[in-house]
Amino acid sequence: MIREILRMGDPRLLTRAAAVSDPQAPAIRELVADLFDTMRAADGAGLAAPQIGVPLRVVIFGYSDAAPPNLRYPLAELPPETILINPELTLLTTRQKKVGKAAYRCPACVAWCRERAACITVAITWTATSSSAS
Repeated sequence: MIREILRMGDPRLLTRAAAVSDPQAPAIRELVADLFDTMRAADGAGLAAPQIGVPLRVVIFGYSDAAPPNLRYPLAELPPETILINPELTLLTTRQKKVGKAAYRCPACVAWCRERAACITVAITWTATSSSAS
């Protein structure tokens, strides 16, 4: 099901996301399916549950082999559909770099974002490509 993507200024975007206790729960499987449907409908590259108003630590990104080309990122190498549950980011360096980004929250905004960590590692409780999560 395609869900509404929250826009900049929505207070729900400021809510700290909670950990998922059971990654295999039917409600989480449904959430992941909705995230992929919503991301595809918005021609995006990834989406997090809080962006659709669900304050859980669930992130998806990537494309299936059958997915049509992404018009926002026509030259990008497409990663497989990937699901991250309870990701924890750790900075590997204090070095920062500016990144350009288009955002769902502000569809007309494409700009250089604030500086972000140049290198991170991600620890996760559970991950899968969407085909292995079925």
